[in-house]
Parts: sequence; structure tokens; C-alpha cells
Amino acid sequence: MVERLLLVEAMAELALPRPDMLAPASAWLTSLADDTALDPTTRLAALIQHARCTADFHAQETTRTAIALLREQTAPTGDWWLTPTPATPAPTIEPGSAPVEVIAAFEDLDRHATVHSPVTGLLRTFHEVLGARVSERTMLLAEQLRSADPGTRLDALRMGSEIIRSRSGGHSPLVALIGAQLADPYLEVVAEAASALGACHPVPEPARPVLVAFVAAQHAQYGPQAWASPQRHLRRAHQEAVLALARLGDERALPSLLAALDGGVDAWRAVQAAKWLPGAAGQLVPSLVERLLGFDLDQQWIETEVNSTLQALGHLGGTAALGAVEEVLDRAVRAEKWGIVCSALAALRQFGPAAAPALPVIRELAALGAAVNSNVAPAAVAALRAIEGDAQEGTATP
Repeated sequence: MVERLLLVEAMAELALPRPDMLAPASAWLTSLADDTALDPTTRLAALIQHARCTADFHAQETTRTAIALLREQTAPTGDWWLTPTPATPAPTIEPGSAPVEVIAAFEDLDRHATVHSPVTGLLRTFHEVLGARVSERTMLLAEQLRSADPGTRLDALRMGSEIIRSRSGGHSPLVALIGAQLADPYLEVVAEAASALGACHPVPEPARPVLVAFVAAQHAQYGPQAWASPQRHLRRAHQEAVLALARLGDERALPSLLAALDGGVDAWRAVQAAKWLPGAAGQLVPSLVERLLGFDLDQQWIETEVNSTLQALGHLGGTAALGAVEEVLDRAVRAEKWGIVCSALAALRQFGPAAAPALPVIRELAALGAAVNSNVAPAAVAALRAIEGDAQEGTATP
């Protein structure tokens, strides 16, 4: 099987740069695609490679044929999705190993580099061939998402989110297809669907009802602590759904975010989501302030977490957070943590005139110019302008 697929792909690769070879290559590929004695995967490969080699191929007809061949595929057995994931403790980050956001980013890269279905490579090629034909690509994805094979559904979700992010226009049918996967029995598929919806903001509005229903069902069964579930697929599915809901500005995400901030498990994700819920500032700010004041600024890799917390407080506003931001600014100046200083100044800038008590230290930082750090003076000047209305007194041009 693998050899056949490689041979079919090689024929297209050889023919594409050689106009004189396109016609015979297309004829050979067509004969393979039409040969009912061959397995459906080889026929699908031939069909897709024929489309690559034919500039004026009939997109809708080719898509229908590809869908028919997909329906003849046999779902693999015995793989990861058929074996329940045992309950395991929530993963912990070794102190000093790397910022938690960086570790999570590498985990995401690893997930996205993993292919779960033998036809995924072929279908990615077909999506590339279809290009801007969103209608045909949505037809194809609908079939992929109806597959009996969880791996095919999982890989299809990534392709669907790529279409939404890369193509303008209405994507409501595709969003609805992705949202329907929140009812999938396999939590890894559910997690990927929620992640896809969160990554496609603000498009996922049509999926709000299914997100709300999923989060409510998780709360009913596990409570807000589903956020920190020891079952990794359940934990990721719940977190991604909550984050997608928060990104829509829906305060029904709030119980899980507060549980995360209070419990500490993956709290950095909740911090990043907090800024999307300004209407819940009264509930979020106290937890964020407690988190901010608890940071040891001398701890390795802490700057990213401190900065994201400052950013969230700046977005949410409110005088309740002002004293904590001023305190962290003072501590950061004394510790010469200039990146944190700039983030604290940016937060104070967002508070506007309410941050007037911090003006003495801001003026001092503005007057220092480039003596301490090239970024500090511009950040201080910007804060002064937002708080005072202009930056006359005590400002220096860097």
C-alpha cells in the first residue's frame, strides 16, 4: 500500500514541472482512480494527484468522488483512541525548566505534527489543490468529520480551523461542523474541536450554544474543578471549551477561570482569558491581585507570568488593582527587572487618571532616559500622557 501511494505521488511530482508529461501522467492517474479492483486509498491518491496535474479539473465532481472513496475506507483498530486514557496526576512543570507558556507551545506543536489517519496527507494535498474553493472544502471536511475513524475526525478539525483562519467570508457551516464535534465520545477530538473554535475568534459565534452546553455538562458532572481534572484529555477538553467561551465574552466561563486562579493548575491560561471578560472584573481582579503579589520576581522564568497578569489587570481596570500594580512596579525597579517595569507601566497607562498616585515614580523613570534600559523611558512617557493628558514635566526624550 505505502509503495503504491509513493509511486502515485512520484508520478505527479515528475510530471508537474514537465508540461509534455502532464497528459500521459493524467491519463495514467485517471486509469488508477477508475480501477475498482484497486483499494480505495490508492484510488483516492490517484484522484487527488490527477487534480494536481490538471489545471481545469472539475472541483465539485472530484470532491464528490473523493467523498465516495473516503466512505469505502476501513477505520483502523487498536490505536490510541480505542484505549481509555488512565487517570494520571495533572502534569507539573519542573521549576526553572522553561516558562510554562513555552512548554505548552511545544506541546501544541507536537500535537499538530502528529498525524492520526493514513489518509490525512492525501486530504491535506487535496485541500491545497482546492485552494479558495471553500464550498468544496467544506463538503470534504463534513465527510471527514463524519468518519467512523476518530483519527480522521481529529486531523480534519485542524484542517477546518486552518481554512477559517486563512480565508475570509462566511464560515458558519464549517463552524457548526466543528462545534458538533463537542459531542464526540472521544475527549481528544472534543479538545481539538474546542481548541479550533477558540483559535478562530471571532468566527465561532454560531458554536456558542454547544460550547455552553458542553461546559455546563462538565460542571454538572465534575464541578468547576474539571479544569484541573487528573484525566489529561478531559482536562484539556474542558479548558479549551472554557477558553473558547471566554473569548466570546461569555461569563459562563467564569466559574472555571476562578477555580483555575484559586487552585493554581494551569492558572496562566485563565489569566490570559481574564481580559476577555471585563464585565466580570469584580470577581476576577481579587484573584489576579493575589496572584500578582505572590510572585517572587527573582524566580527564573517568572517574567512572562508576571507580565501576563499585569496585562490582564490593565485590561480589567478598577482601582482595586492599582495598589498591587504600583507595588510590583516598585519591587521590579529595585530588582532591576526592566521587562516587568515596562509591563507595569503599560498597565498603569490603561488605568488612566486613576493611576495618579503612581506619578512620582513614573516621572522618575521617564527622566532616566536610556540610563537604565532603552524601553523604560518610552513606556513611562506613554504612561504619563495617559494619566496626565500630556508629558511635559519630568519627561525626557530617549
